[in-house]
Amino acid sequence: MPPTMPPTRRQVNVLITGFGPFMSVVTNPSWLSVKPLHNMRLCSTTPDRTSESGEGVRIQTLQVPVHYSSVLDLVPRLHGRTPRSGTFWHDPRLDSPHGGTAGQVYPDGYPIDHPASGYDVVIHVGVGRGGSIRLESLAHKHSYDKPDTASSLAPSLSPSRRGFGEGYEEFADIEQTTINIGELVGWLKRKGLEVDQSWDAGRYVCDFIYYASLTNTTGAKVLFIHVPPVEDGPGVETCTEVIRNVAWYLATQSS
Repeated sequence: MPPTMPPTRRQVNVLITGFGPFMSVVTNPSWLSVKPLHNMRLCSTTPDRTSESGEGVRIQTLQVPVHYSSVLDLVPRLHGRTPRSGTFWHDPRLDSPHGGTAGQVYPDGYPIDHPASGYDVVIHVGVGRGGSIRLESLAHKHSYDKPDTASSLAPSLSPSRRGFGEGYEEFADIEQTTINIGELVGWLKRKGLEVDQSWDAGRYVCDFIYYASLTNTTGAKVLFIHVPPVEDGPGVETCTEVIRNVAWYLATQSS
């Protein structure tokens, strides 16, 4: 049974991001899992029913290029902040218009209705190794050595170190989500959804976007979810179901 919660008395806004192509991944399973949730409204009392009213949980989605500098530019805007650094690169392979429009910055150029009060929940989804769906507990500030899909590297901090520099000096080497991952995993498993908790988001753009979001949030609950490749996991539909349930759970606890 889900936890006992008071009904949501207003619309709770959830943003979920998925990634675009990179390396040999032409169609990113994270975006395949996220896209069907765009503009879905969930009933405040259960994640299994949609709602037509203005109350409940509203989910919006967008696609992000696998590009460090774009993350530095985009993620603060998602949280209503001005970017400290970064330049957005429009990847023409992204699913238009969910990946934005060339020459425009968020929210312009996206099919997004950015809430005036900001998002209550922000969930980032990326593809990881095969096997289970994993909820990530923390993100790292340094050691981003792999090139992104545009063959660019994370900002250089020293001859041997790359990661978050200017504007992020006040933050720790490791930032952890405020969400109780153990309780969330337990709730999902009681619903028959197999997920695991993870403490290693991979030191690539997935880890990078998680750190950026955790350090730019102005109150939104932030989480990162790794889904497995299509050929080595439970399938896209199951991943979408897990993400929908996670969104509802976090939204109904943040109201």
